[in-house]
Amino acid sequence: QSQRVQFVLVAPDAKKVAVVGDFNGWDASHAAYQAQHRGGGVWSVTAPVPLGHHRYSFVVDDSLWVADPTAPRVTDYDYGMPNSAIVVQEQK
Repeated sequence: QSQRVQFVLVAPDAKKVAVVGDFNGWDASHAAYQAQHRGGGVWSVTAPVPLGHHRYSFVVDDSLWVADPTAPRVTDYDYGMPNSAIVVQEQK
């Protein structure tokens, strides 16, 4: 079971933004997690995330890992990269 979650990143200079996390194998090429440029440097994607606690990050231009500025930071680093935490709960 999963919920659709909107991920948003402001990245005016980006050519490409993807969401990676433990829910998609940290795969920056995963089709469902490619953000679209909405204008004004804002990138977003709404994608399914299973219920529970997850780690995720944004990958900009296939190389730069960016933690979500709107989410709690995770203190330990997977793969030496900054991560953010998300908790997905069942919609009541």
